[in-house]
Amino acid sequence: MSIDEANRRIQRALKHGATKLNLSRCSLTTLPESIGQLAQLQKLVLYANDLQVLPESIGHLTQLRKLCLSMNRLQSLPDWIGRLRRLQTLDLSYNQLQALPESVGDLAQLLKLQIVSNTLRSLPESIGNLIQLQVLGLWSNQLRSLPDSIGNLTQLRKLHLSENQLQSLPESIGNLVELQQLTLGKNQLQTLPESIGNLTRLQDLNLHDNQLQSLPESIGNLVELQELGLGNNQLQTLPDSIGNLANLRILYVFENQLQSLPDSIGDLSLLQHLNLDGNRLRILSESIGNLAQLHMLVLGRNQLQSLPESMGNLTRLSVLLLGTNQFQTLPDRIGDLPQLRILRLNDNPLTALPVGFRLDILWIAGCANLRHLPADIQVRRLELANTGLTELPLALNTAELRWHQVPINTRIAFQPETITAGEVLGEENIELRRVLLERMGYERFIREADAEEIDQDMDAGGIRRLLRIELADDEPFVGLVVIDPSTGRQYVLRVPPNMQSCHQGAAWVAGFDAPEDYRPLVET
Repeated sequence: MSIDEANRRIQRALKHGATKLNLSRCSLTTLPESIGQLAQLQKLVLYANDLQVLPESIGHLTQLRKLCLSMNRLQSLPDWIGRLRRLQTLDLSYNQLQALPESVGDLAQLLKLQIVSNTLRSLPESIGNLIQLQVLGLWSNQLRSLPDSIGNLTQLRKLHLSENQLQSLPESIGNLVELQQLTLGKNQLQTLPESIGNLTRLQDLNLHDNQLQSLPESIGNLVELQELGLGNNQLQTLPDSIGNLANLRILYVFENQLQSLPDSIGDLSLLQHLNLDGNRLRILSESIGNLAQLHMLVLGRNQLQSLPESMGNLTRLSVLLLGTNQFQTLPDRIGDLPQLRILRLNDNPLTALPVGFRLDILWIAGCANLRHLPADIQVRRLELANTGLTELPLALNTAELRWHQVPINTRIAFQPETITAGEVLGEENIELRRVLLERMGYERFIREADAEEIDQDMDAGGIRRLLRIELADDEPFVGLVVIDPSTGRQYVLRVPPNMQSCHQGAAWVAGFDAPEDYRPLVET
């Protein structure tokens, strides 16, 4: 749209005494001064243009209730913005603002202020004058601190501060007693003020991706809290007061350093989702069996060797993820959980499973010590890559089998010796071809396929060869054939397809990007 067309719209709005004007997505780089004549205008929408400055005449629109300036190229906000004292909604998101003028504090009737995805480094003290404000969106800026005056915003319901550089919060944050949602993810917070416990109406608290090492006991005062996100921090413990969060439905504490949970965790009687993936848990309290409403429990990538018998009380549990722990056995009662549908047990040293499972999905990939499944097990889909199984019970005759999530049949799973190089090369499905190649084994594949020799040299084990086999619609297979000097056994190591020499391939296997930096005295 040209500036002339914008003028025509303004004149039409002026003629009809319009209260709304939409000039969004018009590729405007400037606005006509005549826009200031629209004295009755209450809503002005200018998003998705190329505006770098605003004409001062907009400051004459004293009846404005809503001003949308998002997705422009504004680098600053003029002081006259404070004249728009009837403004209730101001959206400045997705611009290039580095600061706000003090006059923004004159917008005393403002209810919603959005300044998402700019480059703000600080907020003016006058922000505390916006005492009617209910929503403040500041995520994805460069804020390093908040002014104490933020505590004056006692009507605030939603405060979004994720993706900034905040290292601490002022004690005055505890004055925001009407706050229902507080998002602080992806900052640099190491501690929380005790005053956080004053936010007794808070329902959603997001603290993911910070550097928190502990939580204040006052966190237990947040009795209306329904969702608490603590993922990817440095927490070593949770306070006992966590059990006071009687309305909590969702608790995420993944990717921390927890070694145990307080017994009070069992007091979260309404909890439905509990994610503790990627911690250092060695033991679970029996009280976890008190979580009668729990639907999903994620305990993967910990150091657990056993589960409490009380887990059998979780009669509403439908998803249980236990992969990458140290389980050798599971409590018998786990097999009787009536609502359990998804069970992930991958990469554990399990030797047996309880009887009674009726599952939609069972993951046992990487359970190399698991050599048989219970005769009565019922599973719709079974992920069984790299297990110790040699056959399936009759009850699983109709189960869908997966190898690295790729559908396979029992022959591929249990009779890999029947797979030929011709079958691998002729398979059109790339993912299935990769599974066939893995099951067949690189050594046998290279022997049977017509491999092209790219390079040959000598190392401590003898002759090394770099071989290449073209694969339709996929990157070629390139393998480095080496001999172990201590055993004389030949190995095939798959290397990236851009390898041109044996030395380059060996350097890549050893973790060197530059082959010239790889100079081993003896290769093993």
